[in-house]
Amino acid sequence: MSLEAPNCEFADKELGPGEIAGLPATLTGTYSLSAEVTEDAELGFVPADSVSGALECSPHLCFAAMRVIGEEIARTRAGLRENMPELLREGD
Repeated sequence: MSLEAPNCEFADKELGPGEIAGLPATLTGTYSLSAEVTEDAELGFVPADSVSGALECSPHLCFAAMRVIGEEIARTRAGLRENMPELLREGD
């Protein structure tokens, strides 16, 4: 998976079975990911309105989505801290 952004500082990442990508973008409706299958695999796309509808019907799914987004934020912050520490203030 890679982000389609000029001068993007984030490395491409590989996903394994059952992993979710692009949930924050799906919830905000600002898709910016590209995906390439490197070996036999299935990749699915779920439109934002379908995701929102499912989340509205299930508190369990809402908590799972919060966990996925929280993990993504933690990975992003760790990457920034490692590669671009000047972007994060001390204590962030």
